[in-house]
Amino acid sequence: MPRKERAYTWFAEPLGDVAHANKVIARFVEELVDVSPSFHENIRCADGKKHNLWDLPQSAAAKLWASRNSLDVSIKIWCREGGGKIKDCTFLFRPAMQRRRGQRRRAFLRRPLTN
Repeated sequence: MPRKERAYTWFAEPLGDVAHANKVIARFVEELVDVSPSFHENIRCADGKKHNLWDLPQSAAAKLWASRNSLDVSIKIWCREGGGKIKDCTFLFRPAMQRRRGQRRRAFLRRPLTN
């Protein structure tokens, strides 16, 4: 049976100097994708809090994350699968070594203590 393709919607949340980050994200997405970016205010996410998010394609999210230091912005990447809840997916864009290190640490902390 063939697997269904899942539809994902990607978002970027500006952090830190929000006014500067909003300008940079809008300009970046507009130049990269040739579409006017859409901004959503006060969207409730899986963490139960409301966030202000920019809607963007996955490729733009990846490029924005990769160039965040040169653009001097602080961001978080969020994702929604289908019509589900919006979840923090920043960890997907971090280097693999950082992800593995975090997984090893969590696995170590879950181990039962032995005498």
